[in-house]
Amino acid sequence: MRKYFLFLLGFLLSTSLPALATVQITSMSPDSAAPGDEITVTGGPFSNEIEVLLGEIRITPQAVSDRRLTFSLPELPPGQYLLRLAEQGRVSASPLLFRVTESEPRISSLQPVEVDVCDTDPPAQLTVEGQGFQSGSSLLIDGVTIGVEKISSDRITLTLPPLAPGTHQVQVANPAGSRSLPRGLLVNGTPVIFSTRIGADDVTTYALIIEGKNFLASSQLLVDGKRIPLVDRQPPGRESASLGDCRTIVYHRRPYSSQPKPITLKVINPGGRESAAVTIQAP
Repeated sequence: MRKYFLFLLGFLLSTSLPALATVQITSMSPDSAAPGDEITVTGGPFSNEIEVLLGEIRITPQAVSDRRLTFSLPELPPGQYLLRLAEQGRVSASPLLFRVTESEPRISSLQPVEVDVCDTDPPAQLTVEGQGFQSGSSLLIDGVTIGVEKISSDRITLTLPPLAPGTHQVQVANPAGSRSLPRGLLVNGTPVIFSTRIGADDVTTYALIIEGKNFLASSQLLVDGKRIPLVDRQPPGRESASLGDCRTIVYHRRPYSSQPKPITLKVINPGGRESAAVTIQAP
């Protein structure tokens, strides 16, 4: 109904203007295009005051010669429009039918292209750059629509939701259903140990604070090759570890001696991702 209304309105508007009998349109190329595309009209004679009348929209050509003009198609809803030429209140006879198609969104870059698991806690910002984005466009990660914060014709910004380690597919979908080709966003889930420090000490046990990144609730801590489970509550009389956050593991250690000795630590995440081994001196 809207397409028919726009078509009829353009026809009535154009026919309400006196005919510009001296100007002829012999061809246009292409006869269908998306917003932002360039259209060429031949015929003439054309003056520098000539305008393109597309439905009820007036467009100033980018370039005009005696027998040829070009213009860039503005943002318009998809549909069919009458194309005429207007000059000083007069309009050309014999309009041509022009079809506006939907722009296909295209992603040219992601910023950043890689984030750590820890970068989604707190959430990281993602900027999607490209072209053909519309005010009603949506962004999809692995086919799931994600809320966006800002959108323009060439940029979308959003806050990343929590994502599992691995490569995720980012797409932009326009209201009529066209989608961009996917771009890969890598979520790095490889754990890294930065440093250690001694925490609380209650005589028989003490807390060894392991600081780094990309620690998960499903991570495993290896101490001298022995697996120490990550638990929510420390079991009495046993060594254990707990997850502080994605950057901290607390290792509850029960040493048999207060003398420092070499201890080798490693963190292993699901999928076989593991940190480099780190050797420290601690009781």
